[in-house]
Amino acid sequence: MRIANILHKDQQKLSISAGDQPFIDFTAALQAMEAATSGLAGRPIRSIQDLLDSGRFELSLFKEVLAFVAAHKLEGHVALGRSDVQILAPFDRPGQIIALARNYTVHAQESTLPLPREPIFFSKSNTSVIGPGETIVLPPNLGRIEPEIELAVVVRKKASHVSAAVAEDYIAGYTILNDVSAQELQASEIKESYPLFRCKSLKTFTPMGPYLVTVDEVGLSPALNMTLRVNGELRVVANTSGLTFDVAQLLAFISGYLVLYPGDVITTGCPKAAGAIRPGDEVTLEIEKIGVLQNPVVVGFEACPVQV
Repeated sequence: MRIANILHKDQQKLSISAGDQPFIDFTAALQAMEAATSGLAGRPIRSIQDLLDSGRFELSLFKEVLAFVAAHKLEGHVALGRSDVQILAPFDRPGQIIALARNYTVHAQESTLPLPREPIFFSKSNTSVIGPGETIVLPPNLGRIEPEIELAVVVRKKASHVSAAVAEDYIAGYTILNDVSAQELQASEIKESYPLFRCKSLKTFTPMGPYLVTVDEVGLSPALNMTLRVNGELRVVANTSGLTFDVAQLLAFISGYLVLYPGDVITTGCPKAAGAIRPGDEVTLEIEKIGVLQNPVVVGFEACPVQV
């Protein structure tokens, strides 16, 4: 199932699609089904976070709504044309963004540091998230900025000390995340033993989307082709099978230290350096079965504070 937050006729809604079928207005379809079956429509579910918070994020519900639409011939009323909607980020402000460092062997070998013996994770600010088509803004005084293509995992329900054997039950699905990084600032922070936070958390430095794709379509240990292009130039070709620590291992390890909640995002790491981006560029990330995430690049008008 592909799930997306959308803007349709100036209203935010939730949309779903099974396989290659057209998207439908899940917000309207669910209310119609509730009104028909119980006589009373519930509070509108207008986002992925709404659905996760309601505790109703289940494949069975998606299938029930699609079956109701088909049985009552409502497709003409709830179908959404791609040109009629704007796809938004899967989350406006996810609760936590947990990012992995050096979680692909090839990328880890680009560093002079030893290969990690356990997952290395850090956090990104949730205020850095933008959606498909939104603009990545480069501060003018921070030097080289690079995009990073990553497979991101969305948590479905509260997770604490979860074993890898049951990890799938705690995952809502996958999306694409661009872990934009200020590389020179990052090098300085590593040298000073500072945490990797500031260089990763600037405004617009976390493009995400376009869809949340459920685990049943992708698998728990996906082997998905990944590409990153800048202005059509192929910069990165990789596959998620190259993860050092897979999705189940990451969820088990991280939940052993942190309590994870519905809508938290774990982004699994960058497979390869992509090189610098500059104002006027367009960055295109594609992950097989997940979709395409595209964002233009501009320079910011306000410089970041200089180091003291």
